[in-house]
Amino acid sequence: MDQYCVMGNPVEHSKSPWIHARFAALTGERVAYGKRLIPLDGFAAGIRDFRPKAAGAATSPYPSSSRPPPC
Repeated sequence: MDQYCVMGNPVEHSKSPWIHARFAALTGERVAYGKRLIPLDGFAAGIRDFRPKAAGAATSPYPSSSRPPPC
């Protein structure tokens, strides 16, 4: 099962997990899409921590994506 997530700070408002779960259900895809709250000063570490576990992708809402780190 592919792993996806939205990560950042804040992230609780994100509808991405619901949207992607609904799309997966309608298309018969097996995916897991979660939310990961990470500290504003820990964005690069959050991506590095997610990457080895993921077979998919991660997105980030503003403001945490306003300063993308070198990864």
